[in-house]
This record gives sequence, structure tokens and C-alpha cells, in this order.
Amino acid sequence: MSKVKCQKSKFDGYSIVELLVVVTIFSFLAIIATQAVVLTLRGSRKGESLISVRENLDYAFAIMERQLRSARSITSCCPSNTPCTNDTLVYEDSERNITDFACVGGASGYIASESARLTTSDIIVDCTQTIFKCPVAVPGVAPTVLITVTAYDADSAGIEGASVTTSTRILLRTY
Repeated sequence: MSKVKCQKSKFDGYSIVELLVVVTIFSFLAIIATQAVVLTLRGSRKGESLISVRENLDYAFAIMERQLRSARSITSCCPSNTPCTNDTLVYEDSERNITDFACVGGASGYIASESARLTTSDIIVDCTQTIFKCPVAVPGVAPTVLITVTAYDADSAGIEGASVTTSTRILLRTY
């Protein structure tokens, strides 16, 4: 009997265990890459929401500031030393018309001047957090109005939603 030597060729296949290990490693890498992409997209959407809310509030604040700086008087405002949450500011404009700024609609509202809406439907203004305050007048110091507003992006929720609380202090010129 002759003995035949079996030599292993360099073209032999991989074992099933080796294939399973490779597939498992690539699966973990795919999961990690997918999670990174998802987190990046969520961050991007949150950034866009934040920009939208800030732009809306900046526009509303610019209009309120322009109107209040030229106002003749503030006729109804919450004094800063009282614990009230006044969601309406009534003033007399430069042409002696009584007008107002208000937060309309409760927890899902918007900021308006008379009947004109100052914030778009892209954001929701929380009127329970909107405050107009007028500090007590001090002789020799320009009177001010403090406006604090909290708003949310209407289209986003959860981790992608953006909430902004911002304040501005407006110095009144015509008193």
C-alpha cells in the first residue's frame, strides 16, 4: 500500500466559523455607522428648529422694540415687583392710538400686535411663560420694558425639538 500525501491547497475555502466572525464584525460596524448617521441627522434637525424659533422671536422682538421705543406711554404693564404673569402689554403709539402686544392662545399660542400675527405658525409660543414687565420708574433713569418669551418648534418633538426662552429689555425714549 502506498501512502498518498494530502496537501492543503492555498485555494481551500474558509470555514463557517470564520465566515460568521467576519459577518458579525461587519454587522457591528454597520450598526455603529448607522447610529452615527442618525445622531447627526437629529442634531441637524434640532439646529434647524432652533434657528427657525430664534428667527421668529427676533422678528417679533424687532417689531415690538421699534413700536415701544416710539410709544407715547405704556398704559398697562405688569410691575416688576409684583408676581404676575401678564401676557398683554397695552401702549399708546406715536399717533395716540391705543394698541397692544399680546400672547394669544394659551400654551399653543403666538405673539400678536392687535390682529396682526408677529410669529409664524412654524413655532408655538407658550403664553403661560410669556411675561411683559415694566420696572418701577426711577427719576433720572430711562423707563424700560422687559419681555420674556418661551417658544417651541411646532413641527419637531422629542430630542429634535427646540425650545427657546429669550428676554429683551427695551429702553423707552419718549417719556
